[in-house]
Amino acid sequence: MRARCVLFPLFAALSLSACGDEPNDGMPGEEGAQAEYSLPGASSSSEETSSSIKGPNGEEVVAKTGGDNDSSLPEGFSIYPGAKVVENTSVAEPGGQSSVTMMLESADGPEKIASYYKDLAEKAGMEIKIDMALDTSHTVGGDRASDGAKMTVSATREPVSGATEVMLNLVQGPKS
Repeated sequence: MRARCVLFPLFAALSLSACGDEPNDGMPGEEGAQAEYSLPGASSSSEETSSSIKGPNGEEVVAKTGGDNDSSLPEGFSIYPGAKVVENTSVAEPGGQSSVTMMLESADGPEKIASYYKDLAEKAGMEIKIDMALDTSHTVGGDRASDGAKMTVSATREPVSGATEVMLNLVQGPKS
């Protein structure tokens, strides 16, 4: 199985400069302000790891990676039946906005998986903005104008293994 990574730009620079359980002395923020961060480790991909950044005014962004369940998904959404969770990352930001990105793997085809998430999105009151099928992939995306929630799913059949790799992204919370 090839290695998979979900990168969040906010944490990429931190990941390159620090590892461990202890907060650092801070990092420069706007106009020289300091932000504190910590990056605790986990022993396996099914174990949850939490990383956080605290700004000078106490605002905090928390990212959780790992875990093989749907506890971080918004109400009305679930892991595709029978799919294996490969990666699960959730980010909670100040002001209540949060996002979840999941990498899944399934024996079912891209059309069936995309249709499943399209149905969930519509039931959650989202308007589908994109529904694009290609030879070996299918992408569906939509949003809900009332609260700015967004959903995107991209399912691609891998030619060598025959498995379908799925990337699910959900954003919820206040509009920016």
